[in-house]
Amino acid sequence: MLHARVVAALEEVYGVPDAVEAVQHDRFSEHIEQLAYHAVRGELREKAVPYLRQAGLRTFARSAPHEARAWFEQALSNIENLPASPSTMEHAFDIRLELRPVLNQLGERRQAQERMRQAEALAGQLNDDRRRGQSALMRWTPIYRSVSSIRPGCVGPGRLKSRESWATWISGS
Repeated sequence: MLHARVVAALEEVYGVPDAVEAVQHDRFSEHIEQLAYHAVRGELREKAVPYLRQAGLRTFARSAPHEARAWFEQALSNIENLPASPSTMEHAFDIRLELRPVLNQLGERRQAQERMRQAEALAGQLNDDRRRGQSALMRWTPIYRSVSSIRPGCVGPGRLKSRESWATWISGS
């Protein structure tokens, strides 16, 4: 297939490193979007996922959140078509975390929270406490910030001691 040959040629010309995720700024990273595009069209799903992920990170760094979201969502779509393994689940987790600030910048907070719930479930399936902690922190930090900014001093150590006090605060009573 033509697209698969294009990927192979680009990898050869630009010297693709073994760990695509570790790429920072070099000649290769300038062509990551092309590699992602051709890997998807060439149905090279395993290669496509890290290229799509890097394309998402790169475009978000260039302040293009709509484009970054498209790259990340495409990476997640490709992962769903790969056989389930710890490696694919770890990639799926990491991409969801990297997608969160993109969605928040686009004002899609509910979608960001849903992606964090999915990340939490993946961390549970992986039985990975570090990832569980990351997803919980990413999921609850925005809620904590919004609550404490609405009612300064109402959230924090010793402030909401029980579900009843939380329910009282939420209801505004």
